[in-house]
This record gives sequence, structure tokens and C-alpha cells, in this order.
Amino acid sequence: MFLNREKVATEQLVPELAAVLKQKPMAEREASDGRELFQILKNQANPGLMVGKNLGGLGADLVSAVRIHRYVGSLSPSLAIMMTMHNHTTYALNRAMDSSLAITEMTLTNVANDRLVFCSGFAEACPGANILSSSVSAQLNSSGDKFVITGSKKPCTMTDFADLALVGIANPNGSGQESRGLLIVDNMNAAKIEKVPFWPSSILTATSSNELAFRGLEVSKDNVALMEMGAEPDKTKQAIEITELVGLSSFQVMVAASYLGVASRLAALCFEAKHTNSTDMSQIAIELETAALALEGIAAQIDSHVPSEELVATAIVVRTMVSQCIERANNLAVMSLGGMKYLSNEDVRYLLQVANCLNFHPLSRGERIDFIRHVLCHSHL
Repeated sequence: MFLNREKVATEQLVPELAAVLKQKPMAEREASDGRELFQILKNQANPGLMVGKNLGGLGADLVSAVRIHRYVGSLSPSLAIMMTMHNHTTYALNRAMDSSLAITEMTLTNVANDRLVFCSGFAEACPGANILSSSVSAQLNSSGDKFVITGSKKPCTMTDFADLALVGIANPNGSGQESRGLLIVDNMNAAKIEKVPFWPSSILTATSSNELAFRGLEVSKDNVALMEMGAEPDKTKQAIEITELVGLSSFQVMVAASYLGVASRLAALCFEAKHTNSTDMSQIAIELETAALALEGIAAQIDSHVPSEELVATAIVVRTMVSQCIERANNLAVMSLGGMKYLSNEDVRYLLQVANCLNFHPLSRGERIDFIRHVLCHSHL
């Protein structure tokens, strides 16, 4: 019964995905440059999974996405991370953005109909950097009819393959922290966009996580939404903030589910072993299923409630708890498998190493602690 509801959700919503992933060993795909996994995302994982039915997508909810991401993470960690970047972007845009970003509806329709894939350009891998701060800026050109985009984002998953990007941007002419916005890049092959090798690790190389650099790219005003600008700046500000809240909360949930899948694959290897301690097995199951149910619970809240800082903070709490459950389950699994299995089985070592990466995705540890304290640690008694 392990991973049963995750398997059912995957078979119902993306029925071809599991079968194609099982055609090759996990290690072979994880060591690739990601081209094959990207095509699987396009063709079997359905980029329109979380796009509304009114726009031609499947309109899947976040609870279903949690189950699918966990299952995919157990088969292909890199693909689960790639899907996280795309699916949390489409989910946020679908739920939150209105006419403040003029091309949103058309873009999401194209995602569903033409199987286009987003990469997500928000937080930098810089200690202490705020997830909503940006090293990419947008300024009006001299004639005032287009925006000029400069700066870079690294790492940016699927840099080399994505069709589209949603990028957090700064407005250097605005009044500080509030002067941020969103950019939809609808031509990732434009001359003023560079894809620069960056990824420094031998794990998750198939995610194609490199630097996305903008060298004076000119884009239409329809592709940009900036606070303090536009015909209705208050409405634009609200739309951007809602998009950020939905994006932040759904990202925490999807990325945690993806890495929970990685830990679940390691647990499955432990369950299949002949001489595994039954106490360890049951405790591993308790850790992982507790984490899964917590993720489904917060996903259901995000699906059904108005976006808020409290939901983001709760999603961060759950993600942190999932990370702790993964660590405890992994330690038990590796000890139960034994030293020789760890030394001789490349998959065991790879899964253990990858599962720990949940700790390094935005938000940073300091940001998570500050956000939880600011939002949740106030008594209303």
C-alpha cells in the first residue's frame, strides 16, 4: 500500500508518466543533461496540469499535485524538481494574476494547448537574500514604449530548455522594497538572453540549473507588472502580492513533496530488503506518512482559502517538519540497509544525498524562522 494514493493520482491525471519513467534506470536519467526529462515533462507530465479548465488545462488541485510530485520524486528526483518549478508557477498565475499582467491568460492557454514549460526566476542562491528581492531589473526605454530587462538569475532550473519564464523583477525607479514586480518572458531564445553554465554539483544535473542572464532584453509592457506603475497601481500591487503569496506557499508544498518522494524511494529499498528490522520499518513509514498527510492538509488549505501570509507561514512550518521527517527516516533506512549496501549501491548513496537538498531551496533557514516568528508567534488569547 506504500505510495498507493500517490500512484493512483498519477495514473488518473498523468497516466503515461510512470510507465515512461520506469523504462530506464533512475541513475541513467539523473546523470543526463536533462533533454530527455524535459521532453517527458512536455509530453507525459502535462504542462497544463494546473492550468484552469477554462483555459484548456486539467485544473488539478494542489492536493493532487502533492501526490503526483511525491510519486514522481520516487522515480526521478530531477524531473520532480523540474515539475515543481513549472507547476507552482502555473498554479500561482492561474489563481492569482488578473489583467494587471496582460498576457497571462493567453500564456496559460498556450501552456495548456501547446505544452509550453515555465522556468521560475525568483530567489537567488545568496546567503541572506530575500526571496522577493531580485537581481533582475526593468526600466522603461528612452521612448517609453517598452521595458529593458537587465540582470541575471542563478540557478534557474531548466534554463537551457524552458519555453517561458516567470521572473521576479525590481523597479529601480520606484520607492524601495515595494517597487518590485513580475515579468513573463515569452521568448527564451531572444538574442539578449544568455544561458550561462553555472551548476556546481554532480547531483540533480538533469535539472539544467544554470544562469539565466538578461543583457538589455526589450519586452512589451504587456509582459511586465510593476508596483507603483500602470493605470491602476493599487490593483496591480494587490495582484502581484497575491501571486507572490500563492507562489511562495505552493512552492514550499510542491518542493517538499518532491523530496519526500526521494526519501520514499530510499524507504522502498529498505522495505524490500530481506533482513530489515521491523521496528525501523514501521518508524520509517510513520515518519514519511506523517509528512505526506501534513503536506496534503496544508495543500487543501491553500486550495480553498484566500491567499495570506499565515498560509505561507503554515506551509513553511510543514515544509520544515517534512525535512525533519525525511532526515529521521533516511537515517533509519540507511542503518537498516547496512554499510555494505550503502557502499555498493549507487542509488542508495544518491537518494540519501539528494533528499537532503530540500534544506537548501528558498526560503533560507533564516528567512523561514523570521517569517514564522513574524506571522505565527503572536498570541491572540
